[in-house]
Amino acid sequence: MGWLTRAGVAVIVSGCGRSEPVPDEIVALGAAVEAWEAGHAALATGDASGAREAFARARTHRPDDVLLAVWEARAVEAGGDDAGARAVLDGVLGADPGQGHAAWARARLRARAGDRDGAVVDLLAALRAGVGTPHRARRDPALATLVGHPSAPFLPADPLTVTVDLASGPWFLGSEGTLRLLVRGLVGEAPLVVEGDPGWRGPASVVRVASRRAADASGEREADLAWTWRVDGPGTLTIGPLRVTQGDASVTVDAVSVSLVAPPSRADVPSRAGALPLPSAILGDRPVPSVWRSDDVVWVALPDDARVTEPAGAPRPWRYDPGERDLPGIALVPLPRTTARVVARGEAGVLLDEVVSGGEGATGERRR
Repeated sequence: MGWLTRAGVAVIVSGCGRSEPVPDEIVALGAAVEAWEAGHAALATGDASGAREAFARARTHRPDDVLLAVWEARAVEAGGDDAGARAVLDGVLGADPGQGHAAWARARLRARAGDRDGAVVDLLAALRAGVGTPHRARRDPALATLVGHPSAPFLPADPLTVTVDLASGPWFLGSEGTLRLLVRGLVGEAPLVVEGDPGWRGPASVVRVASRRAADASGEREADLAWTWRVDGPGTLTIGPLRVTQGDASVTVDAVSVSLVAPPSRADVPSRAGALPLPSAILGDRPVPSVWRSDDVVWVALPDDARVTEPAGAPRPWRYDPGERDLPGIALVPLPRTTARVVARGEAGVLLDEVVSGGEGATGERRR
């Protein structure tokens, strides 16, 4: 949870006329922000005592600011004084029980002290106020102790919830089928990893992957993942078992399978095995647009509305939508390893014109 910065105060002050005195409340706000920044820096370096003093000083300038009180309670808690942190939060919630950030913080303290009934009451108040989500609570070590409490059926049993949807079979030669995983309960920006030993096996080829992050109506963050295979021969495609991980949270997904049908003449097509790659991991921190060689593939990363025009006949792209307002969707186009030149166009014309050279990770000469 954040708070105002000095840059924000400067914007407010700039709204005052140059010949006008700065109002007292703006002066107080500036002093509170300066003290808050000092407390935040102290807390980040483990100086709980210094952070506590700084946040308390900030509150002298803005005594009714709930977030400053929560920050002070956090510093008091970091110093090992749970009772003192609880007293700060009791003061806030005694005046206004609907303060969600304070309720969330007190729920953690109550849960850690063994007061599960009181913790659930506070957690419900925080959720009603729109602070946090059930999955975020489940991933908090203190609040996770409330799982199974009769008054907390809203808390999921696992830190991540995964829904599996495999296109019904059988799948026939040359056709395509898709596995979708809807992963709910993402917290923070840690990457999502899907892995198995192997991830999949069967006489088929991965031809396309899509990944989209978003938030549902309740605020729960989720990822919608889809892998598409093309049937190359007869047999069975088995996917998993899988381990889905984000940060310190993981969940196991049981294996699923589908029958693949092809003429007897295709019986000698070998069964393959592979991982379940995600476009975000393939892209890494590379810029968009860019071209690079990896293993037996030349990858092209483009804005989602652009297309590869050379070489002709480029396959359908893999899609990656970060789900953030300021981050556009990205198309990853896998080209044959023999690709020598890549040209891509967007709405404004040529977006990329590169000669591909070198080994893994190399980027060709840009000619745009």
